[in-house]
Amino acid sequence: MSRVLIVDDDVSIAQMVVAVLADEGIAARAVTHASDLDAAMSGQRPELVLLDVNMPGARGGDGLAWLRRGGPLAGIPAVVMTGDPDALVGQDASKLGIAACLLKPFEIEDLVAIVSKLLS
Repeated sequence: MSRVLIVDDDVSIAQMVVAVLADEGIAARAVTHASDLDAAMSGQRPELVLLDVNMPGARGGDGLAWLRRGGPLAGIPAVVMTGDPDALVGQDASKLGIAACLLKPFEIEDLVAIVSKLLS
């Protein structure tokens, strides 16, 4: 079973994404604060991370770069979820390991299609 980690400070979005992916047979878990990443990564490493770039204490690509720079998410493909279309302006997505971007509010079908494609 595929493993996906959702990192989003909006609990309702995190829970919805976990439920949608579970319906697709994809194992997912969520954390709602970046400081919870170490505990979430103590078991099996996820194959994919869905990451809200506007987390408390971090902004846009700067937050993503901080999380990935030798941290627990290093080397794991990321799908960025954001409500801010300008969140990654000026960032080099390839250097940050961004595989896709979902603009909030996103369609469930788009979420499932992107995750399924990246896990296949």
